[in-house]
Amino acid sequence: MMNRFKILLILFTLIQSSCSSNSKDGGSQIIIKKFFSLYETKGVESALNYAYSTNSWLASGSREDTQKVIMQLKEFTTKLGKLNGFELLKKKDINERYTVCSYMLMYDRQPLRFTFIFYKPNVEWQLQSFQYDVGMSDESVNSINLSW
Repeated sequence: MMNRFKILLILFTLIQSSCSSNSKDGGSQIIIKKFFSLYETKGVESALNYAYSTNSWLASGSREDTQKVIMQLKEFTTKLGKLNGFELLKKKDINERYTVCSYMLMYDRQPLRFTFIFYKPNVEWQLQSFQYDVGMSDESVNSINLSW
């Protein structure tokens, strides 16, 4: 009887810790943290392959599309110089299951923006969409013009 209680207690603890790491946006932030760790240590390909692997629909989709994004980003970033870090620009929780995070990567030549959209269809967070662009200058100027 006591052994059953111990097993149930251990299972409950494991389930609770699993849920807390995926609660609200904790799971999406875990994905982001690992993504940037891989990006800095192993490069674009490793980081994007990991991010796409969090979503079985993206992972099982067209490998050509994934490789195209990876190759374009690799080629583009080689022209930007050294990566000097990254920081969160904006995070917006649409609701408890959908969140958007925008990060600025600080390269020598110019900043690069990564936008991640995460979705939690059940228990686990997954990457729903990934985009990158350099349109931050235009948006900055437009936001200043609108506020005057």
